[in-house]
Amino acid sequence: MLSIFSWLNKSSYQRKLERYLGFKVNHVNTYKEAFTHKSCKENYNNQRLEFLGDSVLNLIISDYLFKKFPTADEGELTKYRVRLVNKQFLKKTALKISLNEWLYANMSDAEKEKSSLMDDALEALIGAIYIDKGLLFCKAFIGKKIIIHLSDEELQEVTDYKSQLVILSQKNKWLLRFNTIISERTREGHYFKIEVLINNHAVSVGHGASKRDAEQDASKKYLLELNQRTIE
Repeated sequence: MLSIFSWLNKSSYQRKLERYLGFKVNHVNTYKEAFTHKSCKENYNNQRLEFLGDSVLNLIISDYLFKKFPTADEGELTKYRVRLVNKQFLKKTALKISLNEWLYANMSDAEKEKSSLMDDALEALIGAIYIDKGLLFCKAFIGKKIIIHLSDEELQEVTDYKSQLVILSQKNKWLLRFNTIISERTREGHYFKIEVLINNHAVSVGHGASKRDAEQDASKKYLLELNQRTIE
């Protein structure tokens, strides 16, 4: 049991971190590393922990889906996992749990918005928990912070918008193209701006930290527009 003297000897940062995470931490510096973006030019950053956390997250999500959907085949399970670990969903989750309040990054607000800062940091935090506390704590954290807030309807939502648009274009005999407007490397990583062209007419524009993310974003916007037209 933690004595009052041990508690008082902890830094205010560690006490605040433990309240945020919901458990005692052994190595505070591991979490500081998880919260540090490479733009800070420190001797360390969260890229290695992000790599580890990504693998841990995929393992735990795969285990959860395997047990939750005992009759689903490999393709269905893969689709569900993509829904849970795609960058946009992880970024939204990171903001929901106020992870942005812990991050160190030498970037403007506009740069932060375009970057993969938030989703990368969430994966890095999972990596830090794995190093510090082990797999069971990671499983509890992911269940409490990510899985518990996701409804069955959201989980089964198809998120491969580009594939949906390709199928729709083939069905309607549309000429579908994706045109890269911007492809640049900034301090925080890559940025892509891509437009969707139907029969040589631009119908939507998407943004993302990767070409795939930008294509998905552009495809989603156009599909939503088509759905709205149908409703009207």
